[in-house]
Amino acid sequence: MNWNAISAIGEIIGAVGVVVSLVYLAMQIRHNTRAMMAQSAREAVAAMRDFNQSMIEDPELSRIFRLGAENLVNLTEEERARFGHILFNFFKTAEELHYQYLQGTLDPEIWKSWKGIVSLYSTSPGFSEYWLMREMFFTPAFRAEHDSWIDPGADRTDHFAKGVRR
Repeated sequence: MNWNAISAIGEIIGAVGVVVSLVYLAMQIRHNTRAMMAQSAREAVAAMRDFNQSMIEDPELSRIFRLGAENLVNLTEEERARFGHILFNFFKTAEELHYQYLQGTLDPEIWKSWKGIVSLYSTSPGFSEYWLMREMFFTPAFRAEHDSWIDPGADRTDHFAKGVRR
């Protein structure tokens, strides 16, 4: 065998090695993307679960949430301040879910299900009043998303103080 033939065989083997490496890299990137999306979904669910858990563990907080969602006039000045903190947490969590959705790290189906829940609350009288006073604290993309929400028409009797039916 001459050196030219050996060199050609070496180049072919090198090219095959590069192709195999690129295929392996593509598979690893795909796997990593799926893992990131799964982690993002888990974190989103955990954030909302933590929010709900605080309502379960603290009856007073739950009462303020329910009364405030119905109408801010139902609350004392101190309760309105606490309700504002609750809603800031709620909306920032929703904003993060929306951001992850826009970035492609939160599956559209998961965003759609959370959007339904978030829009149910967000279109209530107390939430709407809070939003008008505090929307400037959120990103333009989330504000536009929020402004597109309409009342989903779901029954709210188990969520609001007077059992408002829609």
